Amino acid sequence: MRMKKMHFFTRWTLFAAIGVYSVSAFAQSNNNINVKTSTANGLCSISVPGGNAPETEKPMQLEFTLRPSDGLLRIAALVNGWPRAQEADPNRDFPVSLKFDTQQSTASDSGGYSSGFYDRLWGIWEGGDSSNELLLLLADAQSVEVSADGLNLGQFNLQAQGMVYNWLNNCVVKQRAAGK
Repeated sequence: MRMKKMHFFTRWTLFAAIGVYSVSAFAQSNNNINVKTSTANGLCSISVPGGNAPETEKPMQLEFTLRPSDGLLRIAALVNGWPRAQEADPNRDFPVSLKFDTQQSTASDSGGYSSGFYDRLWGIWEGGDSSNELLLLLADAQSVEVSADGLNLGQFNLQAQGMVYNWLNNCVVKQRAAGK
């Protein structure tokens, strides 16, 4: 009799353990991360996909580029074939505004349009306190809304909270350790 009770107890313990393990396995979710990174020319760049550029059906990428030597931080909405950027005055300067899902925002020191391999709307934070402010906002952010020149480029998913910040920070540490 004692053996049967022990067997019954062991069987239920095993089923309970399997049940808990199964539930925890189902509780885990797969997240797809969609970014492009680069360390070309000693710069640290990471980009995330976005919606279509205003007035087009052309998809955008939002690129963050940090220069380790002086902390200059540039963002650029990259588009292939964007008439607005192609036709814009390349010498015109205006701020680019970023509003994060944390309800905090910042504006670039300068910004504009340029065309080349990509057509782009860009903004620059000139290093020091300016770049540090943006980096600290990225540390807590999961998404950002970009606007400039009367346009709202929409929201860009930064993939995971703090991911862009962490990647840029780790890249800068590695670049500086390599003497770049």
